[in-house]
Amino acid sequence: MLRKLFGFSGIALLSTAIVQLATPIVSGTISIGIQPASASTQTDRQWQQYLGGRKIVEFSNYSSSFGGGGMSSQKELHICGNGQFAYAAQSAVSMDVSGASGGSSGQNRTTGTWKIVESNQSVVAVEFTSSTGEKEQGVLGFGQDGRLYDGNGKKLLTAPSEACQ
Repeated sequence: MLRKLFGFSGIALLSTAIVQLATPIVSGTISIGIQPASASTQTDRQWQQYLGGRKIVEFSNYSSSFGGGGMSSQKELHICGNGQFAYAAQSAVSMDVSGASGGSSGQNRTTGTWKIVESNQSVVAVEFTSSTGEKEQGVLGFGQDGRLYDGNGKKLLTAPSEACQ
């Protein structure tokens, strides 16, 4: 389930992510009450403060130029200051070819806890543990343009989370 968290497909080594991000890239309410694990370094605490209460959003869409059809998806990750997270993904696919049409849609939701595994000033490795015990680690970092990117170099949209209290 968590393997599709914003391109997280297992943790890249933090040093590799630092090299990738240093290269110009273009340059429901949660109140479970678990306290976040104490951050071990000053940069961990800064990242906890930055990420806590933030929503990260990713949109994608594709429209076929050869016929009727396309795909769209939206993913939202709410990272709460109390150490909880909520993830929701929606996707839809449609097709329309001579004599036939169809479509499909789906949703994926999960909640759990998050913690910082390792960090420096511009890159953080985060571990997400779902309520079913599934773990996934991923890298987030700031590009030279000051925007947040995932470990694969994809720019992410961020905003205050309406799901976190």
